[in-house]
Formats: sequence, C-alpha cells, structure tokens
Amino acid sequence: MSGPSSVNMAENLVQAFADKNWAELWSLVDPRVLYNETATNRRMRGIRKFMAIIREWEEAFPDTKFTIKSTKSFGNTAVVELQWTGTQDGPIITPGGVIQPTGKKIDVPANLVIEFGESETGIYEFGGPDAVERGGVPSKAEKITFNFDIDAMQKQIELTEEERVA
Repeated sequence: MSGPSSVNMAENLVQAFADKNWAELWSLVDPRVLYNETATNRRMRGIRKFMAIIREWEEAFPDTKFTIKSTKSFGNTAVVELQWTGTQDGPIITPGGVIQPTGKKIDVPANLVIEFGESETGIYEFGGPDAVERGGVPSKAEKITFNFDIDAMQKQIELTEEERVA
C-alpha cells in the first residue's frame, strides 16, 4: 500500500478537529460521507451536515480536547480510541432534549470508526488492504461512526439540586 495509512489519516482527521482547522477537516472527508453518532442516534449523509454537527459540538464544548489512547487499522478502516474532555459552554442536543450550558467539565471515553476510500466513478468501495489509496487519488473518510458514553457525559454535566435552585 502506498500513501498514508488509514491510522495516519484518522489521526489527521482528529487533529484537524482538535485544531479547529475546518478547511483541513473538510479536505479529509468525502462529500458524500455517512456520519453516524451512536450516542445521540443521529445519522446523516453529506459533508455539510457532518460539518454542521461538528460545529455544534465545538459550540457546546469550545475547549474540546481529544487524547488519542490507541489506534488500530483493519484495511481501509481505522479505529481510534479517545479520551474526550471539555467544558460545556453551549447547548447539547441529546435524545432526551437539549441540555443548556452548565459550565461543567466532561471527561468521557469515546471512539471513532472511520472507513476510507476514494471513488473516481462514484461507486464507493470498502474493503481490501489497498483501498486507502489507489492510482494516486487521495483517500477520504467515507463513513464515520462516533461513539461516546453519553450517560457518563450527562452525569458529569448534570446540575445539582443547589445549582438548579440558584
């Protein structure tokens, strides 16, 4: 396999988000990306919708930090285990409704599963160890699944009885 590995590309994607380098993030994601957020049950297709969700998280946790704990590669798929920290200074959309800003910190485990490939013909192929780069065409993230412990997050930002009254 020539070119960057799926692990390198996944790390670049995480770094672009951490640096709030939206142009770089955009360049790493396929325009038809399929994004799945398991904790909130949000699933959508397209880079504009993906970037809108990324910006929602950035607004909710403007000081977000991701610490990469481990990365694994399975052909054109990378799995990135993360520790996600930040302060909730903006609203969060959850399956139970919107959580208004609390100013509280989170420190939750998370992971990304990212499938890379390219499609000059418009047919998206997954699989095969050479799928990360074929024919010199750079690969992009075609499918991103973001998993995190939403219960731990909600417990960490939950208002105490005293805070609710104040």
